[in-house]
Amino acid sequence: MNLIASARGGERPAIEKDANMTLTLLLDLDDTLLDTNTDAFIQAYFQALSGFLAELVKPDLMLSALMAGTRKMMANNDPSLTLRQTFDAEFFPRVGIERDVLQPRIDRFYEEVFPTLSHLTRTKPEAVEMVEWAFAQGYRLAIATNPLFPLAAIHHRMRWAGLPPERFPFGVVSAYESFHFAKPTPAYFAEVLGQMGWPEGPVVMVGDDVKRDLPGSRALGLPTFWINTMDMQPP
Repeated sequence: MNLIASARGGERPAIEKDANMTLTLLLDLDDTLLDTNTDAFIQAYFQALSGFLAELVKPDLMLSALMAGTRKMMANNDPSLTLRQTFDAEFFPRVGIERDVLQPRIDRFYEEVFPTLSHLTRTKPEAVEMVEWAFAQGYRLAIATNPLFPLAAIHHRMRWAGLPPERFPFGVVSAYESFHFAKPTPAYFAEVLGQMGWPEGPVVMVGDDVKRDLPGSRALGLPTFWINTMDMQPP
């Protein structure tokens, strides 16, 4: 069963609702709400970013520093450091340029160049319909994407998905500026709920990645719903 597909037409997910219950949905983004060829997208993203910064940083050095910073974010378990702080502490010393010098150009990349990568993704109309339906029921929704990107980049990806933040009142959009933990650690899912004010009522994590979306949320005690985009056998 596919939750997004079942939310189309007359068939709806079997969720009982009473006056005192508000469902909270934690929704993954890539390949759950947005059709993404992740490998092709990441390769194009790395190439675009390294090219945009080539006047200041050699592409090979930039890419190795970017990967090192990403690994640090994924491994961070220090609640006193945001993922951005964790990344910056690794990335900028490796490239040998002060953050105040390089960050404005990186910000320009996300404003001017990153949006041009939209052709590598596709909107999933059934996902938009499901989100619209869920909001109409009064449910609380969060974009529970792995917070390894700046908020500006995640907002672009939401727009590509047909779910612009200007229109849809998601309670949380996880990004590296405001989060301290990454998937698949249970701490990430706890942080999503914490930033939503520890909502009462049932909470469900919805995602396609059986390694990053499901085990950490289940370890926290959350029900999960697997979006099986590749007709895989259940793990």
